[in-house]
Amino acid sequence: PSRRAEPAADAWAGVSLGDALGAAPAPKPPPPPEPRRKAGGAGGRGAVAVGGSSGKSTAEIVAWIRNLPESHVPEKAREDLVVVVEESCLNGSTFTDYVQKVPPEICAPKNAMKLKAAWKNVLAEVECAAVARQNFDNAANAGAQKGARVDC
Repeated sequence: PSRRAEPAADAWAGVSLGDALGAAPAPKPPPPPEPRRKAGGAGGRGAVAVGGSSGKSTAEIVAWIRNLPESHVPEKAREDLVVVVEESCLNGSTFTDYVQKVPPEICAPKNAMKLKAAWKNVLAEVECAAVARQNFDNAANAGAQKGARVDC
């Protein structure tokens, strides 16, 4: 006859598994948020040019307004905007301020939103061009070094 062995005494000595393993480690605090550029709104586009200035002259802004598509700003509103820009001699930064609060009698709210979005793209282009210029200057000043040797 086969004999079954008696089960061994409680190997855990009456201690639960959770107590035997110890307390759970304290959760790590969340890392500090990464510094990010100010969100630009729809599409998560980045911040505008420094100070909201495109560096554009009144004549360049007038030309830009006249080249806007009819779907963005109707012809009458474009001509009204041109008159305001020319009479007020708005430049890049002052036009940026004006675009944020275009009166509804000049440009309907729907078209004003499209105007703001289009001007925000102009500011983003200026900022990207400045970064590209800075990268080009950094590369030009770096000398002939193409890489770094790493010895293990």
